[in-house]
Amino acid sequence: MTATASLRPEPSLGEILGEALRTAPLVDDFTFRGAQVLARDLAERLGVLEGDVFNALCTIPDSMLPLLRSPDGWAVLASFIAADFGTALNSFAPSIH
Repeated sequence: MTATASLRPEPSLGEILGEALRTAPLVDDFTFRGAQVLARDLAERLGVLEGDVFNALCTIPDSMLPLLRSPDGWAVLASFIAADFGTALNSFAPSIH
């Protein structure tokens, strides 16, 4: 007598995509635009190209992405990114509109 194992059905494409979206870090439009503005501001202060700063922002750990949503977070990111360019930037205060 063979034991019949209870087989779990294959997940649907929707279930697979849903799981991927739940676990993948998502960058919304607000976060992306914040990164662009921060890159522009930092580039001026650091004397480097905006694209270089944006590329550096693209390499921050995913856990730091929420910092793009607040002025205090921008100050932390400014210090973090400035170090990539061999500069200390401890007094960065973004303009708040």
